Amino acid sequence: MVREKVVAVIFEGGNGTTTVDQLMTAVRKEVTLDTCAKLLAVPGIDETVLCTNYPDLAARAAGLGVAVDYRGADPDFHFGLRLQEVVASRGLDNVICMGGAAAPLLTGEDLGWIAGVLREQKNIAVLNNVQSADLVGFTPAAILSQVELPALDNQLGLVLRQAGLRRLLIPNAARVNFDLDTPTDVMILAMQPGLGERTRAALSGLDWDWSRLRAAVRVLEQPSSEVLVTGRVGPPVVTYINMNFTHRMRVISEERGMKALGRDTKGQVISVLGYLLESVGPVRLVEFLEKMCQVAFMDTRVLFHHFGKRLTDHDRFNSDLGRWQLIADPEVRAFTQAVQCSAVPIILGGHSLVSGGLWLLAEGLVSGRGQT
Repeated sequence: MVREKVVAVIFEGGNGTTTVDQLMTAVRKEVTLDTCAKLLAVPGIDETVLCTNYPDLAARAAGLGVAVDYRGADPDFHFGLRLQEVVASRGLDNVICMGGAAAPLLTGEDLGWIAGVLREQKNIAVLNNVQSADLVGFTPAAILSQVELPALDNQLGLVLRQAGLRRLLIPNAARVNFDLDTPTDVMILAMQPGLGERTRAALSGLDWDWSRLRAAVRVLEQPSSEVLVTGRVGPPVVTYINMNFTHRMRVISEERGMKALGRDTKGQVISVLGYLLESVGPVRLVEFLEKMCQVAFMDTRVLFHHFGKRLTDHDRFNSDLGRWQLIADPEVRAFTQAVQCSAVPIILGGHSLVSGGLWLLAEGLVSGRGQT
């Protein structure tokens, strides 16, 4: 019997122009190449296709044996339309779709498991996240012609589920929830073992300030610490910490699925912490946080959208890095400055920070115990 073909389709592109954007892009390109190499080595995956607007990434991926769908910068890029074109032009049926840096720590075994599910089960969507998946395996791929194609990759899982495909979640783990979207994610990635050689080389040249993140890890290492986590926080990371530590967790979980449901673009985001910031200002907010916790991990994208801000990557990323002097938006600059002056480490980032990122930091400490 002829084995059904499984194809991985990777999307990686952008048009960053500022220094911090370009650094993020450089790291993501190397992660993408390591991910491509990993996919090529999985026996259950028959082909890997890269969709990109980066000519240098396209050339290097082709040199690895990846099938490249290269197109120049397109201001009207639509994720769903492009995916449908790739599926139709190649006659694909079993597809693993992911961003180039969507799952940098997934193993070949993880990816092989997804491929096996697609061969063995039909009318199914395999997701790494219930609401906002950035890795989706699905079959039949022809279903894309029957749905309203999503503009963003985070919406694909929801669209397929609404179309009637049965949902199956990838077995939960820190690496399944970890995405590479922000500088904070990059720094957490650099702390992990077993990285690809291209990724490790790219991370070794970064000159960012790691002091607050390292201070946060030291607090997590201490027993019975007061830990605050805010934003799109899911139950698994909190459960993992509660099972392995004696920390007192303060959790403000809000706006999960913000991007996948389009709440950010519709101006519907509402944040408890946002209302508090609005009422007392950034300096007083930080004073409150200092009384509430010894370390905080904050998904600031919920805050920013609460205030209706459409920030550039430059401002968001420099806020994550604590470089408040470089931020153009005056309110984000004042907030970031107050956080930098805090007596406790407050780590800023996006969704991945308060899900896979924090989970990886905690996992690393648990693993370290076992080695002593």
